[in-house]
Amino acid sequence: MKFSRPSPAMIVACVALGLAVTGVAQGRSGSAATVSTSRTVYGPSVKMCATGNGCATKLSRAVCPTGMRLSGGGWVFGAHEFAAAKATVPYNGPSSLGGEAWEVEMNNWALIPGGFRAVAICSP
Repeated sequence: MKFSRPSPAMIVACVALGLAVTGVAQGRSGSAATVSTSRTVYGPSVKMCATGNGCATKLSRAVCPTGMRLSGGGWVFGAHEFAAAKATVPYNGPSSLGGEAWEVEMNNWALIPGGFRAVAICSP
């Protein structure tokens, strides 16, 4: 089996991955990077009805604590609900109301209920 030479982009990606995994990276000031003190914040768990019951679309909002800034987010399926087998997500992003919050709107198209909750990644 003959291996081809890696592209420059692949070399850069492998070096970046190695630095990220080992935690050794140089900041702007020249000091070693520190581990982030980011915090994961969960929004309320919401339950979506089966499709066709008028409550199959729900919104969950995860809000960062005072003094912390939103750096990302997403969603997880609720611990005590079924995961929506047929779901669409019309919105998954920073809160439309402003502030340091992440919003997720989800539609359940399944014939059984489902649930989820928004997740915000907050940094100091």
